[in-house]
Amino acid sequence: MAGSGDQHAEQIKELERELQEKCRLLGDLEVIIEDYRREKSKLLEEIMALKEELWDLTGRGRDADEASVTRGD
Repeated sequence: MAGSGDQHAEQIKELERELQEKCRLLGDLEVIIEDYRREKSKLLEEIMALKEELWDLTGRGRDADEASVTRGD
């Protein structure tokens, strides 16, 4: 009977280790996701700035705005 208790205690310890490891992995993943979101936001801002600069140089932004008004957008 003592062997059964030891086995039960070992299973509990193993489950606790697995739980701690999964929690650690989840924390790591949350950091990765936050980094991803920050980088995505930064890239989107850079893309918009580049588009605006391109539109300023080519006049496309003005043409697109005029077309939008003409279509009733």
